[in-house]
Amino acid sequence: MTMPDQFKTLEERVIDLESIYIEMPQLLNLRFATVKAGHEEIVGRMAALEKHMSMLTNDVRDLRNGMIVQFRLQNEKIDRMEADISGLKTDVAGLKTEVAGLKTEVTKTNTTLAEILTILKK
Repeated sequence: MTMPDQFKTLEERVIDLESIYIEMPQLLNLRFATVKAGHEEIVGRMAALEKHMSMLTNDVRDLRNGMIVQFRLQNEKIDRMEADISGLKTDVAGLKTEVAGLKTEVTKTNTTLAEILTILKK
């Protein structure tokens, strides 16, 4: 059983100088075809990587823009809540004043009732 020519070393395949001249272009073409195929594979992978990096960049940009919108909406909501709280503080201050006035009136009423009771007891 003999080995096919492609698995033999160059020295085993070369019988004379003329066979080197005959085989050399074919061997070089095979080597260059292998190099070219490897190069095209790398170029394809780099193109895919560039595409994915571009998609990732777009996703990050979209996420950033979405977060900016969310922060703006939250700031507006917080501003409305702060305005509501400020209004409530004013209302509470007014209520405190009214309660203080009512306490004064109740005290006066109690004093008047106490005087009336004192007069009635005599």
